[in-house]
Amino acid sequence: MSASVRHWTETSAETIWRGKYTNCDKGYFVDLPPGVVAHAVCSPSPNHGFLVSTSAPGTTDRVTSKHPSFIGVFDEYNSMKLGSARAYLDWELKNIPNPDLIDVQQIVFRELPAVEAEYRATVNGQQQQNRVLIVFREKDDLVYEIVLCTQARDYIRDVGLYEKIKAGFQVFPIPGGECLNP
Repeated sequence: MSASVRHWTETSAETIWRGKYTNCDKGYFVDLPPGVVAHAVCSPSPNHGFLVSTSAPGTTDRVTSKHPSFIGVFDEYNSMKLGSARAYLDWELKNIPNPDLIDVQQIVFRELPAVEAEYRATVNGQQQQNRVLIVFREKDDLVYEIVLCTQARDYIRDVGLYEKIKAGFQVFPIPGGECLNP
Protein backbone atom coordinates (compact mmCIF):
# COMPACT_ATOMS: atom_id res chain seq x y z
CA MET A 1 0.00 0.00 0.00
CA SER A 2 1.24 3.43 -0.88
CA ALA A 3 0.96 6.25 1.61
CA SER A 4 1.40 8.90 -1.09
CA VAL A 5 -2.24 10.07 -1.11
CA ARG A 6 -3.96 11.02 2.12
CA HIS A 7 -7.68 10.18 1.99
CA TRP A 8 -8.83 11.77 5.25
CA THR A 9 -9.18 15.14 6.93
CA GLU A 10 -10.24 15.96 10.47
CA THR A 11 -12.93 18.43 11.42
CA SER A 12 -13.65 19.52 14.98
CA ALA A 13 -16.28 16.75 15.25
CA GLU A 14 -15.10 13.81 13.11
CA THR A 15 -12.73 12.40 10.51
CA ILE A 16 -13.92 12.64 6.90
CA TRP A 17 -12.72 10.02 4.38
CA ARG A 18 -12.93 10.39 0.59
CA GLY A 19 -11.91 7.93 -2.11
CA LYS A 20 -10.65 5.22 0.24
CA TYR A 21 -11.01 4.33 3.91
CA THR A 22 -8.10 2.37 5.36
CA ASN A 23 -7.60 0.64 8.68
CA CYS A 24 -4.13 -0.86 8.52
CA ASP A 25 -4.25 -2.02 12.16
CA LYS A 26 -7.21 -4.27 11.33
CA GLY A 27 -6.09 -5.23 7.80
CA TYR A 28 -8.76 -3.79 5.53
CA PHE A 29 -9.67 -0.92 3.29
CA VAL A 30 -12.77 0.21 1.42
CA ASP A 31 -12.63 1.88 -1.99
CA LEU A 32 -15.45 4.39 -1.65
CA PRO A 33 -17.71 5.07 -4.64
CA PRO A 34 -17.14 8.45 -6.34
CA GLY A 35 -18.66 11.30 -4.35
CA VAL A 36 -19.27 9.23 -1.21
CA VAL A 37 -18.01 10.66 2.09
CA ALA A 38 -17.30 8.34 5.04
CA HIS A 39 -17.57 9.67 8.59
CA ALA A 40 -15.47 8.34 11.49
CA VAL A 41 -14.45 9.45 14.96
CA CYS A 42 -11.58 11.90 15.46
CA SER A 43 -8.21 10.78 16.72
CA PRO A 44 -7.04 9.88 19.28
CA SER A 45 -10.20 7.73 19.53
CA PRO A 46 -9.77 4.21 18.17
CA ASN A 47 -10.30 3.70 14.44
CA HIS A 48 -13.10 1.11 14.20
CA GLY A 49 -14.88 1.96 10.97
CA PHE A 50 -17.17 4.55 9.47
CA LEU A 51 -20.71 5.62 8.57
CA VAL A 52 -22.18 6.91 5.29
CA SER A 53 -25.51 8.70 4.98
CA THR A 54 -27.63 6.87 2.41
CA SER A 55 -29.95 9.84 1.88
CA ALA A 56 -27.01 12.20 1.25
CA PRO A 57 -23.89 10.07 0.61
CA GLY A 58 -21.75 13.10 -0.26
CA THR A 59 -22.61 15.14 2.82
CA THR A 60 -19.86 16.54 4.99
CA ASP A 61 -22.38 17.24 7.76
CA ARG A 62 -21.87 14.97 10.74
CA VAL A 63 -23.39 11.48 10.41
CA THR A 64 -24.12 9.28 13.44
CA SER A 65 -25.88 5.98 14.04
CA LYS A 66 -28.95 8.01 15.04
CA HIS A 67 -29.27 9.07 11.39
CA PRO A 68 -32.46 7.49 9.93
CA SER A 69 -30.62 5.75 7.05
CA PHE A 70 -26.95 4.85 6.99
CA ILE A 71 -24.37 2.29 5.95
CA GLY A 72 -21.75 1.35 8.53
CA VAL A 73 -18.51 -0.54 8.10
CA PHE A 74 -17.10 -1.67 11.44
CA ASP A 75 -14.41 -3.89 12.87
CA GLU A 76 -13.91 -5.35 16.30
CA TYR A 77 -11.83 -7.94 18.00
CA ASN A 78 -13.53 -11.26 18.64
CA SER A 79 -13.79 -10.41 22.34
CA MET A 80 -17.06 -12.31 22.84
CA LYS A 81 -15.40 -15.46 21.46
CA LEU A 82 -18.56 -16.44 19.60
CA GLY A 83 -16.61 -18.53 17.10
CA SER A 84 -18.34 -17.78 13.79
CA ALA A 85 -19.99 -15.10 11.68
CA ARG A 86 -23.36 -16.82 12.17
CA ALA A 87 -22.92 -16.76 15.95
CA TYR A 88 -22.33 -12.99 15.77
CA LEU A 89 -25.47 -12.56 13.67
CA ASP A 90 -27.50 -14.63 16.12
CA TRP A 91 -26.19 -12.52 19.03
CA GLU A 92 -27.08 -9.28 17.20
CA LEU A 93 -30.59 -10.49 16.31
CA LYS A 94 -31.15 -11.57 19.91
CA ASN A 95 -30.54 -7.95 20.95
CA ILE A 96 -33.09 -6.48 18.50
CA PRO A 97 -36.72 -6.46 19.65
CA ASN A 98 -38.84 -8.72 17.41
CA PRO A 99 -36.69 -8.90 14.25
CA ASP A 100 -38.39 -10.30 11.17
CA LEU A 101 -35.68 -12.35 9.47
CA ILE A 102 -36.13 -12.32 5.68
CA ASP A 103 -33.03 -14.14 4.47
CA VAL A 104 -29.75 -15.57 5.80
CA GLN A 105 -26.93 -16.98 3.70
CA GLN A 106 -23.64 -18.39 4.88
CA ILE A 107 -21.04 -17.40 2.30
CA VAL A 108 -17.33 -16.97 1.72
CA PHE A 109 -16.36 -13.30 1.30
CA ARG A 110 -12.81 -12.31 0.38
CA GLU A 111 -11.78 -15.89 1.19
CA LEU A 112 -13.15 -15.58 4.74
CA PRO A 113 -16.23 -17.23 6.29
CA ALA A 114 -19.18 -14.85 6.41
CA VAL A 115 -22.92 -14.58 6.77
CA GLU A 116 -25.23 -12.10 5.05
CA ALA A 117 -28.75 -11.43 6.32
CA GLU A 118 -31.71 -9.23 5.60
CA TYR A 119 -34.28 -8.44 8.29
CA ARG A 120 -36.96 -5.95 9.30
CA ALA A 121 -37.27 -4.31 12.69
CA THR A 122 -39.20 -1.45 14.25
CA VAL A 123 -36.86 1.20 15.65
CA ASN A 124 -38.26 4.28 17.39
CA GLY A 125 -41.65 3.57 15.82
CA GLN A 126 -40.20 3.42 12.28
CA GLN A 127 -40.17 0.28 10.13
CA GLN A 128 -36.56 -0.45 9.10
CA GLN A 129 -35.25 -2.94 6.60
CA ASN A 130 -31.65 -3.87 7.23
CA ARG A 131 -28.98 -5.89 5.49
CA VAL A 132 -25.80 -7.02 7.21
CA LEU A 133 -22.64 -8.83 6.16
CA ILE A 134 -20.56 -10.23 9.01
CA VAL A 135 -17.09 -11.53 8.13
CA PHE A 136 -15.04 -13.65 10.55
CA ARG A 137 -11.24 -13.36 10.34
CA GLU A 138 -10.41 -16.11 12.79
CA LYS A 139 -6.62 -16.09 12.26
CA ASP A 140 -6.39 -12.49 13.49
CA ASP A 141 -9.34 -12.75 15.92
CA LEU A 142 -11.32 -10.04 14.07
CA VAL A 143 -14.91 -9.52 12.99
CA TYR A 144 -15.87 -7.13 10.18
CA GLU A 145 -19.39 -5.89 9.65
CA ILE A 146 -21.00 -4.01 6.76
CA VAL A 147 -24.52 -2.96 7.65
CA LEU A 148 -27.33 -1.08 5.93
CA CYS A 149 -29.88 0.42 8.32
CA THR A 150 -32.63 2.19 6.41
CA GLN A 151 -36.31 2.92 6.46
CA ALA A 152 -38.25 0.20 4.66
CA ARG A 153 -39.53 2.67 2.05
CA ASP A 154 -35.92 3.59 1.09
CA TYR A 155 -34.49 0.05 0.96
CA ILE A 156 -34.45 -0.27 -2.85
CA ARG A 157 -32.69 3.10 -3.17
CA ASP A 158 -30.13 2.36 -0.45
CA VAL A 159 -29.23 -1.29 -1.11
CA GLY A 160 -27.41 -0.30 -4.33
CA LEU A 161 -24.99 1.92 -2.36
CA TYR A 162 -24.56 -0.87 0.20
CA GLU A 163 -23.56 -3.26 -2.61
CA LYS A 164 -21.02 -0.74 -3.99
CA ILE A 165 -19.42 -0.24 -0.58
CA LYS A 166 -19.37 -4.01 -0.03
CA ALA A 167 -17.68 -4.46 -3.43
CA GLY A 168 -15.00 -1.94 -2.39
CA PHE A 169 -14.18 -3.81 0.85
CA GLN A 170 -10.81 -5.60 0.69
CA VAL A 171 -8.64 -7.36 3.26
CA PHE A 172 -4.85 -7.43 3.39
CA PRO A 173 -2.22 -8.87 5.75
CA ILE A 174 -2.00 -6.99 9.03
CA PRO A 175 1.43 -5.40 9.28
CA GLY A 176 3.56 -6.04 12.34
CA GLY A 177 4.31 -2.94 14.39
CA GLU A 178 3.17 0.59 13.63
CA CYS A 179 1.24 1.39 10.47
CA LEU A 180 -0.16 4.55 8.92
CA ASN A 181 -3.55 4.99 7.32
CA PRO A 182 -3.16 6.98 4.11
